Amino acid sequence: MDTTIIKCICMWSDLLGFGSAFEKGKWTFESQDALRNVSRLQLLRNSFYRSNSSFSEITFVLNDGQARVFDFPKSEHIAFELLWWLNCSIANHWIVNAHDLANGYNGMRSVMCTGERVQICRENITFEELVLKNKNFKSAADKKIIIYSPAEFQLNLALSKAYILESLGSRHGLTGPCLFIDDNVLDVIENYLTSGNYNLLEIHKDAEVTEFTDNSESTTLLIPQDNFRIERQFHNGIFRFEIFRELSDKEILDKELSEREIQVMAIELDKEPIIVSHRGINASLWRIKRFNPIDEEVPFYFDFENYSPDTTNDLVIKLE
Repeated sequence: MDTTIIKCICMWSDLLGFGSAFEKGKWTFESQDALRNVSRLQLLRNSFYRSNSSFSEITFVLNDGQARVFDFPKSEHIAFELLWWLNCSIANHWIVNAHDLANGYNGMRSVMCTGERVQICRENITFEELVLKNKNFKSAADKKIIIYSPAEFQLNLALSKAYILESLGSRHGLTGPCLFIDDNVLDVIENYLTSGNYNLLEIHKDAEVTEFTDNSESTTLLIPQDNFRIERQFHNGIFRFEIFRELSDKEILDKELSEREIQVMAIELDKEPIIVSHRGINASLWRIKRFNPIDEEVPFYFDFENYSPDTTNDLVIKLE
């Protein structure tokens, strides 16, 4: 098995107040508190995964925890693969909290970290492969998976870091249903976007392509090169991380624009990070306050200090 080291970003999320319900019920499903946890997960089952990066992302759900992983490509790639993953991960945290809190529960806390992973074995191993030698049962045994081990989560140190940091909770200042981003994530995003040459869009053969079309058999389409700029500002007690994209001459002419660049995404964070040093992990965790997602004709912010119910007026805070 190849032991290639793969750089990645991972976000680990955990539902708050989940374990205490089982403690009250002596770790059975006999109590009403425990049964409420079952209902809680059932209500959230359609909220755990919403993504525009389905071909480059895996989400893993285990009990009340959830992990999302993005692997950095080995070669030059379209930058919006990373941006869509970041956008959907942050927005999905907000969506889960909006639903969970509206249902009377405690919400979800998330931590996002960078790191490395190594795949150490195949993802699924069947009964036939491991132990069975009787050919009479081969057909049935081939279908019986006895080891589940998703490649993205095998020996994933980004996941380990995010899980350990999130579990520290309020003892280390990570309070409430918030999303915390390690400073290294912001550095990696900036370095990745500003040092790449993004002029290729890789298409999976089985994927439906709606925005880009091509009559050839090729799985690669050429698109205009994107150039990005990152701006970090401290203003009125807020740390603002903004991503801008340079417009092509054609875009400026077609849309009759006066600006040479547009804002792609903006994240507003606390003015100071939470410094954590624990078990060999040194992290500076920024708490998200507001988030301006990408691909919106009328820009708006998700408010991470007020997870409002799912209505158009309450969903977001409009830009001034």
